[in-house]
Amino acid sequence: MTRNTLFYGDCLTIMREKMAPETVDLVYLDPPFNSNEDYNSIYTDETGRPLPDQVEAYTDTWVLDADAMRIIRDMPKMLSEHGINGHGANFLSNFLSGIVHLQPDMAAYLAYMTERLLWVRRVMKPSASIYLHCDDTAAHYLKIMMDVLFGSKNMRAQIVWRRYGAHNDAKKPGRVYDLIHFYALDGKGVWNNERLPLDPEYVRKSYRHEDERGRYRTAPLHAGGLSGGGYDYEFRGFRRIWRYPKARMFELEADNRIRQGRGGKGIPERKVYLDESKGVPISNLWTDIQALTGNHKERLGYPTQKPLALLDRIIRASSNPGDLVFDPFCGCATTIEAASQLNRNWLGIDITIHAIKRVARARLQDRLHLVQDKDYVIDGLPQNWEGALELWKQD
Repeated sequence: MTRNTLFYGDCLTIMREKMAPETVDLVYLDPPFNSNEDYNSIYTDETGRPLPDQVEAYTDTWVLDADAMRIIRDMPKMLSEHGINGHGANFLSNFLSGIVHLQPDMAAYLAYMTERLLWVRRVMKPSASIYLHCDDTAAHYLKIMMDVLFGSKNMRAQIVWRRYGAHNDAKKPGRVYDLIHFYALDGKGVWNNERLPLDPEYVRKSYRHEDERGRYRTAPLHAGGLSGGGYDYEFRGFRRIWRYPKARMFELEADNRIRQGRGGKGIPERKVYLDESKGVPISNLWTDIQALTGNHKERLGYPTQKPLALLDRIIRASSNPGDLVFDPFCGCATTIEAASQLNRNWLGIDITIHAIKRVARARLQDRLHLVQDKDYVIDGLPQNWEGALELWKQD
């Protein structure tokens, strides 16, 4: 079993030097968005009190410097080293070279992300899935990049997460949603079809009948338009193409699961009981999970913190107990908390010292009651001045 580990450092360095290939079952990443924003974070402990050395600033702004140009120039070689060749590799290389002249800051951001996503791909099992969280600033560019790196045929969904019901902006339509690109390396991946509770108004309108078993709605038994055909025979005076073979129909009849409307003269229908409903399968539009407001009990002061319910849904849907979940930009460790609660193993990386030493550790110890060096380890924190200086030189 992989030991649960928080790494301090640049995820590129950690993936290169400390992670084995093809070990991860599920990746969730919420990287910088190229939002051109400055963030000041006031970190709090689990009681909501500010931490003593609480304020840390970071800038989600990108500059096309020599390092970014090196990545773009070396992109064909880099892609080839990771097994990506042919038209897709040529397209991505030319695309990045072209955008240098149109949007230099975006080119720098995409160079940064491409290099890291190549290494994310390397640590994923062939059966693994990846969810990349972004907004509409760069979502279209990231989609192109992921089509090349993970295969366009392996895209499972582009999920729209509606963060807010409404959001005001004086100069343009309010931004109320994020996008999550979902890919499975083998085109399949784990998919545990998560379901939502039925809408109360739908229940009121649809489950209008009741018998000794409880409330129920009716569903067709005949197979008009059913893909794959059905079964042709007469049942209760009606000759139809039915959904089930005759033996199954008699079983439903014996179990009092067939209803005929119009005073017993209507076409037979199946009873679907409310207490047996599994709910509504999730779609690619998620409107039931709200963003964290300033006074939410989950809030830890991290400016881009995502709700636990969002990660809970993703991890339930695309992994199983005992699987390894990886977040290369783990921030205040929401992914780690969700993975821990769902009995998954986990690895998290962050380059922010507070995210590792303060917020994440407080979350793991105070909320989950995990013990450092027993239930998880922290890797990469400098133990002395020399170590801190060396880490600064590397990252």
